[in-house]
Amino acid sequence: MEYSKENEHKENEIYQKLESNKLLFYEKITNNKIFKDFPINEKEKECFSIIMSILKKNNLTSIICRVVGGWVRDKLLGKESDDIDIVINDMPASEFTLLINQELYTGKLKMGIIPKNLAKGKLIEVATTNIFNTQIDIVNLRNNDQNQIPTPLSDALRRDLSINSLFYNINEEKVEDFSGRGIKDLEQGIIDTPIEAEIALRDDSFIVLRMLRFAIKYKFKISNDINNYIEKNRDYIISNFYKKVSKERIEKELFKILKLENSRYAIAYFYIFHILDIIILIKNYDKENNYDKIFLKATNLYILGEYLLEKNKIFDIEMNSDNFNKVNYSLLLLTLYFRDKKDKNVYINQKILKHTYRTSNENQRANSYMCRNFDELLKIINEDNYERLKIAKIIKKINSKNIIPCLFACIAYEYIENAELISLLYEIDENILQKFIDKIKKFFDYIIKEDLLYIEKMKVLIDGKELKELLNIKLTKEVGTLIEYLIDEQIRNPKLNREQAIELLKKKKEEISFKNKDN
Repeated sequence: MEYSKENEHKENEIYQKLESNKLLFYEKITNNKIFKDFPINEKEKECFSIIMSILKKNNLTSIICRVVGGWVRDKLLGKESDDIDIVINDMPASEFTLLINQELYTGKLKMGIIPKNLAKGKLIEVATTNIFNTQIDIVNLRNNDQNQIPTPLSDALRRDLSINSLFYNINEEKVEDFSGRGIKDLEQGIIDTPIEAEIALRDDSFIVLRMLRFAIKYKFKISNDINNYIEKNRDYIISNFYKKVSKERIEKELFKILKLENSRYAIAYFYIFHILDIIILIKNYDKENNYDKIFLKATNLYILGEYLLEKNKIFDIEMNSDNFNKVNYSLLLLTLYFRDKKDKNVYINQKILKHTYRTSNENQRANSYMCRNFDELLKIINEDNYERLKIAKIIKKINSKNIIPCLFACIAYEYIENAELISLLYEIDENILQKFIDKIKKFFDYIIKEDLLYIEKMKVLIDGKELKELLNIKLTKEVGTLIEYLIDEQIRNPKLNREQAIELLKKKKEEISFKNKDN
């Protein structure tokens, strides 16, 4: 992507507005209360007690067991966590895990080994086991220099972020901050690396995704060192991503971001620093398209789309997993502007899902249903008079569980297309937005009133087998045509009964037979 100096100047101004906490960006949290004597629950105490008893029983006096990473971070912030990762020294992790297995599960093997796999981001071997229904992962301390013995300090400095580099020493029952930055950054609400950002991000660009997730999750500020590095090294970061980071890792981390309440902060950040390519890989896209404009629209659509979720209850209905999938909604917002207008059978957004991520077939199908039928849905919404059958058919095409996400996207799309935005969305004209909300809500109210939301669950009055016997039909194709006709008639007339349906089918069969004779 190419960006003009003028655009860069505008975006620098916008970034300042983000910092001042307009609509878009989060408020920096400072002076977090750190629970240095954090409470360990009974289940965790039992786990640690077993570990210490095994050390004592086997006379492993030189081994120190430390919990590292997310569990320590969350405990210090007063949050519960079941993510217990333990690092040990002086003994292979697999051997120590075997000792736990022998102590708890005599004669049974209840442990696993996850081998090193660089392609999937597994940089070291991980041994896993279960202590009193608590999943435990055990690894060895790490060091960048393979010729040196790893230490807690070397391991802490290899961690992605300073807030994830903290240890809880099980042997001595205390928190350890070997980088000297973890607790301070937690207290001040800062996302930073335990070593210089330039070195950390040069070796592992994947940290960019993780640092955004934690910044959003905890409402922390990203350090100036990280921001400066990303701003000066965009091309390298993007190139490094696609050379060294697998699709599985990108998708897994991105989906964690998309599920967060304020994921729009991440999408805005990607856009501001011109690294949206990380999550929207476009190959062989029409070079005549204006990348700046498309990425800006996609970003603004996402920002507004998520903002609408915060208003909640726009459609006066409880949203749940049956009628709203946050990841599918997020993917729709991200890819909607990448539909190929020239060829209706080839959708760039499908290529994005296929080539950038390893999305499940279900995710891809949902995105396909929504994107392929989005324009038709908007057209129906904007018609003066609603037609019951037409609306039922578009709902069936999109699928009931995706119609609400689609309608939220319609509101955002209509606003973006009519607001003539030339910069990042940090203020919203609520009057204009309300006009589109009212229009889409009127459409949704009609769907509810006409009982069309779950139209695909409507039972046909006469099934194919019965239809064959009633009308003495032999051709399967003819049965299919009549069943389709019956479904349409049931939608047109919800009060249609079985007897009326049979009469309609008889007439339709005669009509079909007459046409066939004519031909």
